[in-house]
Formats: sequence, C-alpha cells, structure tokens
Amino acid sequence: MRIFLISNMYPSKEAPSFGVFVKNFEDGISREGGLITRRALIIGRSGSKLVKLRKYLSFYLETLKGLFSKDYDIIYVHYVLHSAFLLYFFLPFVKKPIVLNAHGDDVQPQGRLHKWLLKNLIKPVAKKSSCFVVPSKYYKSVVQNIFNLPAEKMYVYPSGGINTEVFKPFESGQTYSFGYASRIDKGKGWDTFIEALNIIKQSHPQLNWTVLMVGDGAQSSEKDNLIANYKLGKHITTIQTVPQAQLAACFNQMECFVFPTRRLTESLGLVGLEAMACGVPVIGSDIGGLKDYIEDGKNGYLFDPNNPQSLAEKMLKYIHLEKSEQATIAWNASQKAQEFESKKVTHELYLTLNQLASRYN
Repeated sequence: MRIFLISNMYPSKEAPSFGVFVKNFEDGISREGGLITRRALIIGRSGSKLVKLRKYLSFYLETLKGLFSKDYDIIYVHYVLHSAFLLYFFLPFVKKPIVLNAHGDDVQPQGRLHKWLLKNLIKPVAKKSSCFVVPSKYYKSVVQNIFNLPAEKMYVYPSGGINTEVFKPFESGQTYSFGYASRIDKGKGWDTFIEALNIIKQSHPQLNWTVLMVGDGAQSSEKDNLIANYKLGKHITTIQTVPQAQLAACFNQMECFVFPTRRLTESLGLVGLEAMACGVPVIGSDIGGLKDYIEDGKNGYLFDPNNPQSLAEKMLKYIHLEKSEQATIAWNASQKAQEFESKKVTHELYLTLNQLASRYN
C-alpha cells in the first residue's frame, strides 16, 4: 500500500515534539510494510511571518501536485483545517480514497473565521472522505456531533499509540515527587500546577516534596516569575523540552505525573499515556480525551480543570497513600497504557487502510 502523507505539522531537530504524532504514524506504517511514496509537510516551527508564508506556499504546492499524481493508493491528511480549502476544490477530481485524521482544535471552532471554515469547507470535505480518524472515543463523539458522520466512517487511532520499547519502567537516578512535561504555553495548565504547589507548601509546610518540570514555550518567563514569587525554587527543577527517548527517562524520575491541561480540545493527551507506560500514575484534568484512560482512584486521579485547590487535594491524596497503594495505582497505570501500544494500534489501522485502498483498486 502506497500513501500520500499530508500534514502542516512534522517534527524537526529543533522542535522534536512538533507534530510528533505524524512522525509516529509514518514510522508505524513503514514497519507494517506500507510505503509513504509522496509527502506534503511543514517541518518544524516557523520563525518569522515571512518564513511561515514560504513554508505554507511550498506545502500547498506540494499538496496540489500530489493530488493529481498517480504514485499512491491512498491520501492520508493529518490536521484537517489547513488543507481543507485545497481538498474542497480539488477532491471531486481525485479518484483515490482520502482519510482525514483530526487531532484536536483543527475541527473545533476557535473563532468566527474558524466556524465559517468548519461549516463551508471542512464539513463538506469530511462528508466526502472515505474514513475519518480521531484519537479517542471521547473525540469520536465530538466529531460525530459536529459533522453528523455515520459511525462506520469513524475510526479511533490514538495518535500513533505508545512505543513501549521507549516508554517503559527503568531505573533513572534521582526521584521527584511530581512531574510536568508539556509546552509552557496558554491553556497547558502549567500555572494551575504551580498554584497548586503553592497551596501544598502553605497548607502542609512539614511535607518534603520535589518537582521536575520539562518544557519551554512562550510563557517560560512568566513561569519562572511565578516560581520565584512563591519561593518554590528549592522544590522545582526545570529543564527544556527533550526528545521522546529522553522524555522516558524524565518520566521514570517521577513518582506521579501531573497533566493540568485546560484545553477543551485536548482530544487524547498522549503524554499522559506515555507516563503511564513508564509505570507513573497521572493526576489529570477531568477534560477531553484524558477521561478515556484515567480512572479516578484506580490508575490516577481526575481534578476540576483550572482549579488549583482541586489539583492540590488530589496531589495530597496521592502523597498520603501507603506505599503499597501507590504501587497498585502505578501498576494499574502501566497496564492501562498497554491498550494503546503502538505496534498493536498501528497494525489494526494498517489493515483498515489496506482494505480501504483495495476497495478503490
């Protein structure tokens, strides 16, 4: 099976987490024997507006050339929004099956223009697609409500799944009580996490705890200021974003992972599953796709989104568990993550795509 891969996000050396789901998909399909014979990609984050414009012009040109080529059996589009207008106009002339893979806010309206695009471009393209892939059961219901798609057209594929050869329990030196690993950007909840830590510091001054925060972003200076204002520096170690292989080592230094996102478009939250695969329970926001895998009190805890007090209470609840109880939650977390193992979920997707391509050939 030959695939034309389209995505406006793809990781680079400088931005290893940028569209990493797409790279994981590509690697997984290749392991199954599939061939990515054509690509239209935007690699890495754009710097200036001029660089971004050049990247998108090249991206659209490669997409347009690819739509009329014959060296593939199936078109696979990640992040639907940015390709929708080309697909809308040229899809009627394409005689190949097209698979759309939504990841989050690309199909949930974020403003007036986005709502217009959703109604007039993305929805018609979704209706004409051969298959619509989503990362979680939660997001499947969201997309079905937005586009009114039949259930047989929908497919749940958890963003490449978890590479359990990388994300697994192992000894990694120093241990931190809690950890965070995500962009330091709006909506990621890093500030909710720090506010919760301050609550714990004020309400339980006798407790000894440490934190590892992994990530950087547009709000890094605000994060540093907040840590300084609350005098949390002796508790918190911060490092910049690391590649996936190094991230596994970071998870294995954490006793518990905190996932405080407040993004309503959090369609899965793969980072939480990666932590669980390392045997690390997750305290996550009761929001979006996180509810697909965090079972409150069994393999982690859920807290009210954007509520530092609720988060602090769940963190204290975990701290006060007996060691045997913490070990049980950690074991349950690792077992839940196995349901999302990359080879398993990618093999199932590959079979589905192969059947789809065969029907058109």
